[in-house]
Amino acid sequence: MRVLHLAAPIVVFGSIVVIACSSTVNNAGPGGSSGTSGTSGTSGTSGSSGTTTQEISEQEPNNGPDFSGMQALGTLSTTTTLKVTGKLETGGNDGTSYTGDFDGFAFEIPSGASGKLSVTVDWEGNADVDAIVYDASLKPVSGNNQTTKPITGSDTIAAGKYAIVLYSKDSPADWTITMSYSTGGGSSGSSGSSGAGGPTCGADLYNGWWGKDPCGASCEQYKFGEGGSFNYESWNAASGTIPDNGSFTIACPNINVTFSGGETASFTVQNGVLYRDGSQKYARCNDKCF
Repeated sequence: MRVLHLAAPIVVFGSIVVIACSSTVNNAGPGGSSGTSGTSGTSGTSGSSGTTTQEISEQEPNNGPDFSGMQALGTLSTTTTLKVTGKLETGGNDGTSYTGDFDGFAFEIPSGASGKLSVTVDWEGNADVDAIVYDASLKPVSGNNQTTKPITGSDTIAAGKYAIVLYSKDSPADWTITMSYSTGGGSSGSSGSSGAGGPTCGADLYNGWWGKDPCGASCEQYKFGEGGSFNYESWNAASGTIPDNGSFTIACPNINVTFSGGETASFTVQNGVLYRDGSQKYARCNDKCF
């Protein structure tokens, strides 16, 4: 999972769509982050003296469908890196839903200031392994649905309860998850540059069409314009393609749309992945999706 830079398809996880010997690694604490666009940079906190790697083996069953059915990893610590190993026994998709094995892990970010979660997911062989992160309400935070490996990334995450779930679109796979959590670094952040225009949630929002994934017997797609309007098309075998349009407002990561007939819907965009109402995933197409 490209954590918090992840982009995975939503998979129905039960009723919901949904890491011990140690060795020491003396790594210096990371530096403070640079300021974001439009705001001044903040000072980094002092770096940590180093971390310990804790190795954990997967324990089945861990396939949900909620937190109680996942393997508990406990509360993450700034002094411990978790290295979890296991295997997806099966993989697959019947065209409308996921049919393979889920490997789910529950963990917590400690209370206090937000920190940075870093995750790497790697696996053996050529399987198409995907990963998704959920919040305490089992709503997707981020994920990754690319075929390349390893999946890696890091970003700021608030205190609370989370889960990471792995699955394979095609074949069994032996995998490794590496997770670490930090709350700052040693140097001060630099001053951010002045903001320009409104929030974009990433240029990906405006590139091409976003199509329902999976499409199935009923398809739909959206194309967002930078001026605040969007085009919409739906399709099924009985009615063919029906076009529509509307307007939208954006306050990253939230996008609120209003169709021409007055119907409304809420979207979120998370690092290249678009979700409607926190569940249905939309994949980006370079041209139209159907």
